[in-house]
Amino acid sequence: MDEKSDARLVQSCLAGNVKAFERLVEKYQTTVYNIAFRMTANFDDAEDIAQAVFIKIYEQLDKYNPKFKFFSWLYRIALNESLNARKQKKHLTELDDDIIWTNSVDKNYSRMETNERVQEALMLISAEQRLLIVLKHFEALSYQEIAFCLDLSEKKVKSRLYDARQMLKNVLVTRGMLQDD
Repeated sequence: MDEKSDARLVQSCLAGNVKAFERLVEKYQTTVYNIAFRMTANFDDAEDIAQAVFIKIYEQLDKYNPKFKFFSWLYRIALNESLNARKQKKHLTELDDDIIWTNSVDKNYSRMETNERVQEALMLISAEQRLLIVLKHFEALSYQEIAFCLDLSEKKVKSRLYDARQMLKNVLVTRGMLQDD
């Protein structure tokens, strides 16, 4: 992610350039959608959350502190919106069976089955634990970026991520999806 490019786009937005905001949306819409989907396991909810995130960003762009990465600020908003949506809904939803993979049919089925099992297991751990795993392993954020997004120390991120991995492993073992070593 190009921080200087983001900073220029933000400044341009604040100066009234709507096209600059459109470029920010285009650049980050998939990322925001993915985090929302991973937290809710619902395609429609993820779309709604992504829209809410970009509305909130547009409305609060003047509150963004350019000393920090725009990406991290956006991520924190996306995470908060996702968690708020989950709290409001308060019930788990099933994965959509319309996931399409590219490769051979056998590999497609195997990947889809594995993805569904992992997603199901993720939905059985706490929202905080799920969030840590999603940020680190699905979104590939560094410990430092996760710490900033969640307003935690890096040490706490590492500790809580370890606990989250252990909990996910226990769920996978208990449900027969993984063998205990």
